[in-house]
Amino acid sequence: MGRRLKASVRLNNLVKRCGLPDLALHQSIRKRLIAIQDRKYLNGPNNALMVIGGGLDSLALERSASGNQEKTVELDHPWTQQTKNLY
Repeated sequence: MGRRLKASVRLNNLVKRCGLPDLALHQSIRKRLIAIQDRKYLNGPNNALMVIGGGLDSLALERSASGNQEKTVELDHPWTQQTKNLY
């Protein structure tokens, strides 16, 4: 088992112990489905992505770093943007 996978398993177990069973699974599945739809539509005639209130989700960052030609705009709370800019 790789380091990333082990870390994910440990994080998932911690979340479950904190009283939020299956939250991490829900978020992982949701993120994956959004990424699939994102690729499906942005690789077509639409080439702009606007994320409103995405929180600490990295979709806009990933898309802008991918080197594709679409325009990516993210609108969120200033604290969230500052936190993301640290990475």
